[in-house]
Amino acid sequence: MSAAELFPDPTDGPGPVRAVAAALRRLSDRSAVVNQAARAAAATLGPAWQGPAAESCRTELAAAASLVAASAGPLREASQVVDRYADAVARSGDEVVAVRSAYESDRQAHTREMDLLVARAGRSLARSMLVANLWSRELGAMDRHHRRYAQICDDLRRSARAAGRSLSTLAAQVVPSATAGGTPVPAIEGSLAILPLLRSERSRWVPEVPGATPPLGAAPGAVRAWWSLLTTRERARAVAAHPAVLGSMDGLPAVARSEANETVLRRMLAGLGKPGGTRIGGGPVMVNALAVAAELRRARRGTDPLTRRPVTAHLLVFAPAAFDGEGRAAISVGDLDTADNVAVIVPGLNASLRRSWSTLVSSAARITAAGRRADPSRSTATIAWMGYDAPSWTQAVGRASAERGADLLERDLVGLRAARASPPHLTLVGHSYGSTTAGAALRERATGVTDLVALGSPGMTVERASRLHLPGAHVFVGSASRDPVGYFDRFGKDPSHASFGAVRFRAEDRRRSRWRMDVDDHLRYFDPGGESLANIARIVVGDYDDVTRAAYRGEAPLIPDGIGLDPEAYREPARDVG
Repeated sequence: MSAAELFPDPTDGPGPVRAVAAALRRLSDRSAVVNQAARAAAATLGPAWQGPAAESCRTELAAAASLVAASAGPLREASQVVDRYADAVARSGDEVVAVRSAYESDRQAHTREMDLLVARAGRSLARSMLVANLWSRELGAMDRHHRRYAQICDDLRRSARAAGRSLSTLAAQVVPSATAGGTPVPAIEGSLAILPLLRSERSRWVPEVPGATPPLGAAPGAVRAWWSLLTTRERARAVAAHPAVLGSMDGLPAVARSEANETVLRRMLAGLGKPGGTRIGGGPVMVNALAVAAELRRARRGTDPLTRRPVTAHLLVFAPAAFDGEGRAAISVGDLDTADNVAVIVPGLNASLRRSWSTLVSSAARITAAGRRADPSRSTATIAWMGYDAPSWTQAVGRASAERGADLLERDLVGLRAARASPPHLTLVGHSYGSTTAGAALRERATGVTDLVALGSPGMTVERASRLHLPGAHVFVGSASRDPVGYFDRFGKDPSHASFGAVRFRAEDRRRSRWRMDVDDHLRYFDPGGESLANIARIVVGDYDDVTRAAYRGEAPLIPDGIGLDPEAYREPARDVG
């Protein structure tokens, strides 16, 4: 982001405020003139004019003179307060420019140092340590700039409030007296006509200042507390000024993150195809952004299967240039801020925004709908989490991608929980290599996940379910007998064996091949009407008693797993389940 985007000017400049101060001064001067004119008129009457009419005229002129005399002082004081606020606005603009300049200088220096470091140090351990130290310094400098910017906004806010209080007091004191019993001199009424405007619309003349900038680097709980202290208008200003920052900030409500990420998405797409329009990183990034926009619209066109009302959908993560253009995104189908049950789908090999994003969001929609049918009394939301760099079919697949993805998954799960006042029943659904990533995330971390569902798993980086941060009874495995991936055991013990300690549920598809392995069965776990989707939904809503158990695979020494060792291969799959 540019310095202007990170540190926007919180006002429209001192011009509008100085115009208000000048108007107040003119009113004060005019009040003095009217006061003198009224007293002079009373004096010119002299003793020659007597009688009831003369006494009435003298009384009215005296009242008019008293009124404007009482108004002149408050008007002058108010103009001085507003002038001081105008000075503060001008000063804040200069200070914001200074913060931007310091930020740009630090960023350019950091870029030069990083280029030199990469050129000279190669790919050694020493280089990694130097890079980490350099980034630490950069983050420290960024934090200093944001603290200074926050102080500028806070100072300006205090000055704005003082000006607003002064205008409110002026309007409350002067306007009632000007209108009580009628005004004898029409010029007075016209002169004071600006005061009701200042009282009723002073937000136009005294621009509002954001309460604070986003607390970069703060823990999710602190972010949630910060957000709760902002007014509705301050939240809107923060989203407009810092959408990219807020969109990736753990601890914010899903609706706020979605609004911020959708702001970034709209701004990206608005520049496409226009002369001089904003570039968003080239072809792959453009395709990713368009894919995210399309799936968000499609998710919102869905309806609740029971109420037929439109489904709420949130854009929780949006980073279309991440992972060298593969992209990172997450959409929740269902209201994540209020849902009783929440599921998170982690996709497997070859997953990316360009290749399998639509399928992932469709799977999330199916789980949400199936969850509603399984338990109509409670709400369900499902997150399509394309949040890590999944390896492709052509890569030499090891555990490295799963371990890196586990760090990102753990962070998002903790942030999801911190954003809620009360945690939901949270189920992690890992498909294929996604179950390997999910297992790595739960192996050494407490994430708030209640249940883990592994589908077509080649292993979860552990040999026993008890090694995961979950009760053993809350690890569930769906492994179709014709799915070849479930027999690989490459990243840990086959979880469909009894010795692993998980609950195996029925996941056979009625379209399966009669005798052979079929890679299509690896892709059918979320298909509607099947055994797998129905059981997944029951787990997501906590209806464990109705999960249909499957027999465990047999184990034979020195013999690779195969259909012959799987009792599920000889059972006729159920039809139209759920």
